[in-house]
Amino acid sequence: MSDDGQHSGPQRAVRGLVFVEEHMFRLVDIAAPAQGRTPSPDTRADSLVTFGRDPGLATFTSALEDGKQHVTLELWPAEPPPPEGDWVAGLAERVTVGGGQLRLASGISSLGSPHELDVSPGTYVLGVWCRGRDAAWTAFLTWLDDEEEDEEQGDGEASVQRAFDGVEQWLLRLWPAG
Repeated sequence: MSDDGQHSGPQRAVRGLVFVEEHMFRLVDIAAPAQGRTPSPDTRADSLVTFGRDPGLATFTSALEDGKQHVTLELWPAEPPPPEGDWVAGLAERVTVGGGQLRLASGISSLGSPHELDVSPGTYVLGVWCRGRDAAWTAFLTWLDDEEEDEEQGDGEASVQRAFDGVEQWLLRLWPAG
């Protein structure tokens, strides 16, 4: 805690690339008992997240149908300050964590990522920010054009490196509710 009473940063954080399927990835509590199906996301362009309940705490809507997005999940001891930089949204909602073992996973097949964060069971606020959606879409279209050119020229092999992976960035902050 800093001298002015504000917390200087998150207690714990995980970050990295997460698979996106059909525009979706999820935050799930893999230790929570199943309580029904997580709602499908609202796929309107202005809707970034649909909040659910254990085990599917939230479903996030990516600008891209498939790929990998860079996600940072942070646990804060109290409500954090807004993130610095050009982040969009700042949506926040109360979520109940029943099991306390949070994982980022793909949207449809729930392919888990190595990004797990253990928290105490309880009620939290989940804040969500995003940036790079337009840049990711532009990078995808450029990559697609390059792939089509390679096919027309008979190069035969699709490139392994996809320039649009990781361009869209998500910041998820979790802190105890009230």
